[in-house]
Amino acid sequence: MSSAPTAITPSVETAIERLTSAMRLMIETQNTQGKILMEILRLAQPSEEESPLEAAMAEIAGALRDQTAVLERIDTTMASIAPDVEAGVLRGLAGALGVDETTGSGPGEPPAGETG
Repeated sequence: MSSAPTAITPSVETAIERLTSAMRLMIETQNTQGKILMEILRLAQPSEEESPLEAAMAEIAGALRDQTAVLERIDTTMASIAPDVEAGVLRGLAGALGVDETTGSGPGEPPAGETG
């Protein structure tokens, strides 16, 4: 085996520079993310005074409870009005088509079930 140094071509040198630059950016990003995570962990620790994170989480939990209660009331209301809405739509459709709701026949037709 030869111990002579291998010449680096410009394309290989450029690729190495790009990889080195990308690695620096990755390390910088990881350092920033590490600092952010450390701050989140610091804020999440129980303390004598209420932390901003704890207050925000309590506020969000309260809002979610309120929204859940409202959605449950809406669900109950929707379930109770469904038959009325269906009947109203059928009446409106019958009126638009000119069908007599009591007989089921259209204008100039004999009542349903009768032959003319």
